[in-house]
Amino acid sequence: MGFLYQRILTKSIKNSTVDIVLLELEPDATRPMVTTEAFEYKYILAGNIKYIFDDQEIELSAGDSLLFDGRLSHTPRNIGKDKAIMLIIYFFEETRA
Repeated sequence: MGFLYQRILTKSIKNSTVDIVLLELEPDATRPMVTTEAFEYKYILAGNIKYIFDDQEIELSAGDSLLFDGRLSHTPRNIGKDKAIMLIIYFFEETRA
């Protein structure tokens, strides 16, 4: 007793690489739109982030998460007054030539 499991993500992985990163964004930090050859899972640990895609913008706060295909052009922006911190998990699929 006393155990509380809160599942964050379940994903089948076959022939892939997983890259786990901690990203800190200063207030008003920006960069150009990018793409990656991976599915991306973002979990906001602290702060307020706006994720910008070509066709939409999604605002996230501490405790929120987002999973998307990184081949879609995207960029995060810290829209808060304090440093934002997010856990990022990249799921790179093995490519076959």
